[in-house]
Amino acid sequence: MLLMRNGILQNNEGISPVLGFILMLAIGVTILSTVQLTFVPVWNTQEELNHLMLMQDDFKVLKSNIDSGILGGTTLSSPLIMGFKYSPKMMVYNPKDEAYASLEVKKDAWVEVRYNEVFPEGMTDDTSIKNVSTGMMIYALQGAQNYNSFIYENGLIRRSGSNFTTSSQTVLANGTIYLPSVKALDYGSLSGVEKKTVNIYPTSQQKNSVIGRNVWIILRTNPDYVEWWAKTLMDQKATVRKKDPNGLVIANVSSNLVIKMGEAYISAASKASPAHSPPSRLVRVSSQTSVIPVDGVTDLIVEVQDEYNNPVPNVLVSFSRNPTKVPGNSYPYGELLQTSAVSGSDGRASVQLKTNGAGFYYVNATIPEYNTTFAYSASSQGGVMNLDYLPKNSFSVTFNVTATLTDGLGTPPLPPGKTVTFETSDGVVSPLSDTTSTSGTANTTLNVSDANGTKITNIKVKDTTAYTANITWDTINNITVTAKSGYVFNSRIIPTTINTTGCVMYGTSPGVYPDTSPCDTVSSHSSSLTGLTADTAYYFIVNGSRQGKESVNSTEYMFVTGTAIDDGVPPASISNLTAIPTGLFINLTWNDPLDLDFDHVEIYIDGSLKATPGKGLEAFNAYYFLPGTWHSIATRTVDTTGRKNLTWVYGNATTTSLFTYVYGFTDTTGLTASPEYATNATDGSYAVLSEEPVGGSNQSDRPTNPIKTRTNGTQGGGSYTPSNLT
Repeated sequence: MLLMRNGILQNNEGISPVLGFILMLAIGVTILSTVQLTFVPVWNTQEELNHLMLMQDDFKVLKSNIDSGILGGTTLSSPLIMGFKYSPKMMVYNPKDEAYASLEVKKDAWVEVRYNEVFPEGMTDDTSIKNVSTGMMIYALQGAQNYNSFIYENGLIRRSGSNFTTSSQTVLANGTIYLPSVKALDYGSLSGVEKKTVNIYPTSQQKNSVIGRNVWIILRTNPDYVEWWAKTLMDQKATVRKKDPNGLVIANVSSNLVIKMGEAYISAASKASPAHSPPSRLVRVSSQTSVIPVDGVTDLIVEVQDEYNNPVPNVLVSFSRNPTKVPGNSYPYGELLQTSAVSGSDGRASVQLKTNGAGFYYVNATIPEYNTTFAYSASSQGGVMNLDYLPKNSFSVTFNVTATLTDGLGTPPLPPGKTVTFETSDGVVSPLSDTTSTSGTANTTLNVSDANGTKITNIKVKDTTAYTANITWDTINNITVTAKSGYVFNSRIIPTTINTTGCVMYGTSPGVYPDTSPCDTVSSHSSSLTGLTADTAYYFIVNGSRQGKESVNSTEYMFVTGTAIDDGVPPASISNLTAIPTGLFINLTWNDPLDLDFDHVEIYIDGSLKATPGKGLEAFNAYYFLPGTWHSIATRTVDTTGRKNLTWVYGNATTTSLFTYVYGFTDTTGLTASPEYATNATDGSYAVLSEEPVGGSNQSDRPTNPIKTRTNGTQGGGSYTPSNLT
């Protein structure tokens, strides 16, 4: 009988304890592995999403503090949550301990605003151009997943890669454009887990606003955000004229806008406040009355403004009387009681003017790099001088000017015979004085035949297409006539229309105008620009001149051509292809086709694409060829839609031989410095060879005892032959 002992692996009632333990361990490992691989990333992601909500709230607070700092002009600090530590996980390993956040400030963004400023007395024809460089803030979380960053640019917050915005703040809203400029004292990235503090230093307090008409907004942004910005501006009733995938958006708003701008610097470290944005211009602060007293003291107030039109404090403003400006200058009768003043916190500086007589008091106001002259009219309140003129036709050469003198109740002064003197800013008035009649009138005649002034006004861009535009403008000369009788003074502007020779100078870069339109000599000008490139921004100025008289340029304007219409056919081929080998390169020239949608030429040399010169270049130099080698040339044209002409235009060229690099050797006889130079004569000409004696035992001995002898001879037949030397 065979007996079996109970073994370690034997269990008559079921699985052995060891196998059970191993099985339970395997199940536990499987569960932990599943948790480790499946649930830990989910838990991490949820923590990261929760943290992103906190980051979003902090970024909104930072944006709000930037707005408040620029508006109030006070330095603010804004807390900014960075990263976080993941919470402990029971019995599982978290491959990440921390999730970092970063704040990066880039300075590759700017916005330009162009507009015609509307002043209280009316709209100016000059274009105000504001170039606002700004920073782009990128707030990102580096966690287990890749998330869209928060982006701050030009006052808006959005999520990268989406159209999501975290604020209702818009660039254009309720007839107002608001563009804060945010720059960094220290550019770069700020990263970590601990909470940081961002300090905001306003350098242009947004106090003022201006009214602009025909507003252009030019945005330079990241290429990824072009479509987002275009949609944002279109949603806010702007007309987007250009969307460049390289990062440019151009939009136009024709209606009146209130324009508000400001500037602030940010830093993660506490620093001394940076200097205020520098002064840019002086603006006269209007008094409650437009006429100052003829005998008394009046405060003259100006405001110093920066490039954002906001006040600049602590700027020294110098004042002086202008003795030469006309008409009606009362220089001998007035006195500035102070000649300088420092602008206060509101940007305003004031001095006092003591008057002693009626007329215009012209005062110069000066800050570094800016000077202007303001005119203040002084007249007695006890009398009234009304000025009128006939005819109202601005084309007239002569105007009859009538001054009517009355008392405060409108009654002509008695007795008649009061003397009224007349002056003009341009042209001639005759007589210079007259006496009042019983009705209180005095008369003179303004003759503008020899007037010198020219003003360009009413500039408009009309009928813009992909390839053409029409520019119209008028030329006028606004002449000021003054009348004075005792302490009673008044002035009147008489608009005159003048014929000038006018043209448009234009180009595709601001301030650079390589092209000029045909000129005409009229008063109401119209200039057609043709041969333009589709979907392109053009910048232009208008010139107006009169022979022997004043010539003026307008400020810079802009327009954008329309998108090219596909005509369905490729452009014609180029013509007159010429290849001229010169040294180690080949010069190619040609004539472009006349197709309006022609864009560029593809140039292939020896089967390889060498260049794609654009419309209007009509020349290209191809380099890096071996001397004395033959090369094939093939070209074809491409239009603005990318359609290519299937017909090739061919050419060829052979680069110059290595032994023919000296040019202009055309004399049939003459002197050459050494025999080697004669090898360059390939035209069959003869050259007289002359080798000067050199050598000798020392410098003084060389002329008398040369080591080398003088050699004379000729070279002929187009090449150097030693036997030709004698």
